[in-house]
Amino acid sequence: MALRFRKSFKIAPGIKLNVSKSGLGMSAGVKGARIGVNSKGTYSSYSIPGTGISSFEYHKSSTAKTRGQNVTSTNTTVEDLPERTITTKYKDNTGWWILGNGLLLLVLFPVGVITTIGSIVYYYMTKGKPETLAKKNIRLGMQKIKASNFSEAIPELSKAVEIFPNDAGLKFYLSYCYVMVGAFDNALPLARDFCIANPDDIVASLMLGICYEETQAYDGAIQVFQQLPDAPEYVKMQRIIHLAECFKQKGLLDAAVDVLKTAPLRRQNLDAELLEINYKLGEVAELQGKKKQAQKYWQKVYVHDAGYKDVAEKVTE
Repeated sequence: MALRFRKSFKIAPGIKLNVSKSGLGMSAGVKGARIGVNSKGTYSSYSIPGTGISSFEYHKSSTAKTRGQNVTSTNTTVEDLPERTITTKYKDNTGWWILGNGLLLLVLFPVGVITTIGSIVYYYMTKGKPETLAKKNIRLGMQKIKASNFSEAIPELSKAVEIFPNDAGLKFYLSYCYVMVGAFDNALPLARDFCIANPDDIVASLMLGICYEETQAYDGAIQVFQQLPDAPEYVKMQRIIHLAECFKQKGLLDAAVDVLKTAPLRRQNLDAELLEINYKLGEVAELQGKKKQAQKYWQKVYVHDAGYKDVAEKVTE
């Protein structure tokens, strides 16, 4: 059964990757004002924090326009991302049973009595079974996710995974909860199982690579990032950032530079991802003992965003 789902991953300062049933989108901006693009087109949203007053509007253009020097959108939506489907039928249909039996009692009295008795017997025979309890755990877990209570969702979904270990979609949501609370060791095997069953899921593959990276399993992360399916540009940029970081952590500084330089570094305006890539080029150059070159990259970041990380301190060193 497909589940309606929408979640946002913070992939860089000011940049969010939005995942939903209809596909993949991206938004950029600050609290109270954002622009973005998804499968329906380009949109802008504005709100006054703390008041509940907000505005959301789709625009005719299908491509997000540049707003200022620090936000350059070159996004492409993915229309055919696989749904994160929980194959276990976990919805509570008790209400429908009561309604159906009530109608039968009114319309076909003898048949209604029989079906009502049968339903009651079935309910008491199955209510204590592990499968029935696990389905309740799924319902509670998904409610917790919708409320962003990831730490509370974990024990509910963990119990369900024990009963339904072959449900890949269930493992995805549990792995996502673990990622959101920083428990990458726990998320890793679950994300890996999901990606084996869904090798073309771009976001899941990116999440798997990050799990490997955060657990310092850099060889595994490098393999995932290198084999990432064809993706929109902003996902490719994240691939560049994380792949280069893995090479840097392994001491393969030349390889890190080669990867970072595959980004469109000649662009006049730097978005959040290009800021990070230039910052990382400075880091690697410093490790290589190339201080002047490192300063060049950091100064480029400083010109576009003087408040980016600790770049203000680095350009004065």
